[in-house]
Amino acid sequence: HELLVRGYGQLSPRLRWDLRLIGGYETERPGGSRPAFNFGASLTQDIGKKFSLEAAYDFSSSRSFATGGFERGIARLTLRMRF
Repeated sequence: HELLVRGYGQLSPRLRWDLRLIGGYETERPGGSRPAFNFGASLTQDIGKKFSLEAAYDFSSSRSFATGGFERGIARLTLRMRF
């Protein structure tokens, strides 16, 4: 079960931003539920009519493992081409 809060918009005609916050819990069987949290942020710059470049960071955490859970952060740079 999760709740998503998202915001997005334009900083200029060719530059967009996006933020995502997700909170919730995971259920184990047998066992109980444990909290989970995700966060993401990105900036996307249009490069001409065919290309865009996105810089993003995504973070996830979970307590679903008995050893204390995990945390993971991923930074990425994505070049997209429109056909």
